[in-house]
Amino acid sequence: MSDQLPNSSEDLIDEDETSRDLGVKTTTLASWRATGKGPDFYKFGRTIRYSRRLNAEWKALQRRAPKPRSESVCKHKRMAGDGPQAA
Repeated sequence: MSDQLPNSSEDLIDEDETSRDLGVKTTTLASWRATGKGPDFYKFGRTIRYSRRLNAEWKALQRRAPKPRSESVCKHKRMAGDGPQAA
């Protein structure tokens, strides 16, 4: 993440808009701030603001590729009755 201060043209948004943008509750954002997780934020007194640009950067870093299904998972599902039934 960037250590730069926001410039006058940077679009800062509040917690409500950030929570909608990220699809999480505002309480989750508060928890992330307390534990050092989530996107970087600015604090002006008691006012919290997030940068649209930094939110987008953080979201891009959260991307994960799905893990391939292993044979043991497939066998377990068949044994549990979720897979094709043996005749």
